[in-house]
Amino acid sequence: MRCKTIALTLLLLATLAYAHGQRVVSGRVVDNVDGQPLTGATVVLSAPRATPRIGASTDANGMFSFADVPQGKFSLSVHFVGYKGQKMTLTIGQQDVAIGVLRLSPQDKEIGEVEVAGIMRRQEQRGDTT
Repeated sequence: MRCKTIALTLLLLATLAYAHGQRVVSGRVVDNVDGQPLTGATVVLSAPRATPRIGASTDANGMFSFADVPQGKFSLSVHFVGYKGQKMTLTIGQQDVAIGVLRLSPQDKEIGEVEVAGIMRRQEQRGDTT
């Protein structure tokens, strides 16, 4: 019984130590011109080494949040169609990180000519349609 109690205590301490190293990273993405939130902007948090990237989309208020982020150095990139992307480096320590407001500027980018082509299927009318 004593062995089980010690094992359970060690497991609990290990879990708390792991959870202690996890932080929340949050912020808001808005239009630089009028301050309106950019709903659906893509926000990616990645570590310089082989750690997988974490992605999120902004909500209706332009807010995003990453939970359970370990301590270390990360790269944060924000992209939205029609706007210039933004990148920044973050160092996650003992505290949660509130990035604040990220303002993206509109980007005028002319695309080439677009041609839409389709094939119309032959139709045949059988009988009266009224």
